[in-house]
Amino acid sequence: EIISPDECLRLCPLIRVEDLVGGLWVPSDGNVIPTDVVQSLTKGAKMKGAKIFEKVSVEKIEVRNGRVHGVKTNRGDISCEVFVNCAGQWSREVGMLSYPPVTVPLHSAEHFYIVT
Repeated sequence: EIISPDECLRLCPLIRVEDLVGGLWVPSDGNVIPTDVVQSLTKGAKMKGAKIFEKVSVEKIEVRNGRVHGVKTNRGDISCEVFVNCAGQWSREVGMLSYPPVTVPLHSAEHFYIVT
């Protein structure tokens, strides 16, 4: 269901809606364990021929004519037709490695837990 900014605010009072056009509300959505989702998506991607590189630092995202065509890493250059920013809490920083920079509206925040 597509909802208005006011309805978004009613459902989630902590969000800022001044620049929001609307939202998508799916009442039947649930919760997942993120690591399980990552493992499943990784397996499916590999089955379809994707290459996954771990323990590699992205240094620069190469852009040509407004499209990503490669990534410079600490272990060499990787050319690509499609680039997916899957950096999680570091997605904003990865977005800033391209020119022009890609703004990712994400900010990590420290969470405190009390276990009793």
